[in-house]
Amino acid sequence: MTKIVGEGTAVEALWSVYKLIRKQSIDEAIDVLFKHVEELLIAKDFKQCDDFLKEVDLKQLDSNLIVTLLSITRAAKEHLPYRATFLTHARARLMELVPERVERLREPD
Repeated sequence: MTKIVGEGTAVEALWSVYKLIRKQSIDEAIDVLFKHVEELLIAKDFKQCDDFLKEVDLKQLDSNLIVTLLSITRAAKEHLPYRATFLTHARARLMELVPERVERLREPD
């Protein structure tokens, strides 16, 4: 399991996010997700951040959480090999949820 800086494992962090989603606490879920990923990026722990992305179950996230993950990891994308795959899966999931939003997710290569 991937260790999140000071916060347990990636799986534990994601379970917290999923639980908040089930409680309809989307803003709080975004805050938790942002904090965990930001800590990894600040620590330059790109491998763990990349592993974190691999653990994410996109079917449990709403469009706001998916876009949050894409946004916060964008600046570090050259250090996150899995992010390109994650982006492909995220776009597909967003097409199911909010197709009008996918067109705005254009990232330069």
